[in-house]
Amino acid sequence: MATTFLHIDNWHINIETGEAVNNLSPDGEDMSNERVDPLGVKLLIILAQNQGELVTKESLLTALWPNTIVNEDALSQCVSRVRKLLGDQHRQPKFIETLPRRGYRLIATPIEWHESDDCSAPTLSETLDTIGTKKRRYLYGVSLLVLVLLSAHFIFFDKASTEPRTEVSRFVQQADIYYHKVTRQDNEMALELYQKAIALSPDLAIAHSGLANTIVQRSIRLPNPNKPTAWQDMNLGQALSDGRLFNEPAKQQLNKALKLSEKAVQLSPNDPRTHKALGFVLSAQNNMQGALNSYKTALSLNPNAWDVLINIGDIYEISGQLTNAISSYKKAFNSMTNKDSTEISQARQWRADLGAGIGDKYLQQNNLIEAEVWFRHVLSFAPFSPEATKGLANVLKLSGQVSESERLCLEYLERIGQAICD
Repeated sequence: MATTFLHIDNWHINIETGEAVNNLSPDGEDMSNERVDPLGVKLLIILAQNQGELVTKESLLTALWPNTIVNEDALSQCVSRVRKLLGDQHRQPKFIETLPRRGYRLIATPIEWHESDDCSAPTLSETLDTIGTKKRRYLYGVSLLVLVLLSAHFIFFDKASTEPRTEVSRFVQQADIYYHKVTRQDNEMALELYQKAIALSPDLAIAHSGLANTIVQRSIRLPNPNKPTAWQDMNLGQALSDGRLFNEPAKQQLNKALKLSEKAVQLSPNDPRTHKALGFVLSAQNNMQGALNSYKTALSLNPNAWDVLINIGDIYEISGQLTNAISSYKKAFNSMTNKDSTEISQARQWRADLGAGIGDKYLQQNNLIEAEVWFRHVLSFAPFSPEATKGLANVLKLSGQVSESERLCLEYLERIGQAICD
């Protein structure tokens, strides 16, 4: 079985494994061994096939990330990683030249292709033997070379697989944290990190679903000049009612999010997060039945998915089914403390707000008893929750306990320094 090697200047790269050897000195006494990541190998192949010619950014993005939405930053990072490995410099390139705003070209010489017809996959020692001299083979005795190469194999394997995977995991974990903070700045930071994760790992389902979520959240909450509402105060129901999700730019963004979420489901059909993301996109496109179907699939995979239960409650509330909405919200509230629930850290920061929100729904139904129960329950674990404090003060006032209501508001003002009561 033939194996192809790409020779660029002093570098000799196995395009199947990414193993790269650099003969740094004429006598072969100083050699550098590296491993090019799969995207980097693809980049070098494309540039080598167009030796000395411009390869546009658009064509590289399409070739390296087919059917995946990434920005130009992903490409520049890929080029940067390859340059660093080759010992190249951006300002004085010897290998990859940047043509500003257009693309890149490979300027190194010579560029040659070589095939090994050995029936087994070539090892690094075979690569060295191909490019080496008798002096190299003499200097590197067989037994010593085996030991060196075994060590190199494990070093390269860890470097190629563990480090990128760890970096991608960090990007996704941090993006998840930003996303759940629900501010405009945090959402934008989450969006960028999900895109970086996709650039490094194009088939990572959770990065695709995370990016879809951030795009939907941006579409829902982005300020509307005609109907200004603060980012954190906007929700799906308001966004649908004021029409901000039906203009052409919003439709294009939601279609992009739909493709991302559909790919996420395709990549990982047994991950509830991918179905949750698809449901979120469909709800923003006002396809409520499709959204419910996706959410139910997510719940079948993880019955304690509190974020899915909240979104189902949103759909019920939008459709006027307040009792069903409250039931779904309560299930979400209980799931937030379930040991089997995922994203417990994110759940903690939402729990007080959700509990106060349940109290508000009961208040809308004029059920003062249940509303008071929920407001007091929230204050038992979040003593100065502004939503729960204000809600309880309203309940007490409506129940005729005006002095108690005023005392509660005054205590909050004295302790927190902010007036929250009308």
